[in-house]
Amino acid sequence: MAAGLARKERRSKRRRMARRNHARHHARVAAGRRDFLHKLSHGLASRHRVIAMEDLNMDALKRAMLARSIHDAAWTQLREMLTCKAESAGGSVVLVDPRGPSRRCSGCGHAPDRP
Repeated sequence: MAAGLARKERRSKRRRMARRNHARHHARVAAGRRDFLHKLSHGLASRHRVIAMEDLNMDALKRAMLARSIHDAAWTQLREMLTCKAESAGGSVVLVDPRGPSRRCSGCGHAPDRP
């Protein structure tokens, strides 16, 4: 799309065509992302019985510096698909507190004091 929608004259045929092309492009990107998430969630749910994910605050992250990256990755959509597919496969998704999960002992759950 060489010239953007803002540069087209309002209510013109070229603007309608550019708008249609823009919408078609976004629809293809969304369909590709959805397809990838379906395949990823299906693969994870079929291979693993229990899946652990960090329980991140997506609303806060979407307002931060990496907002575009968060939206592009569609983390919330992945979590919903993964939960649904894991339940249908007989597994489960466990949401883990994001504050230092790798610092806890896997045996007893003890977390060392923060430095």
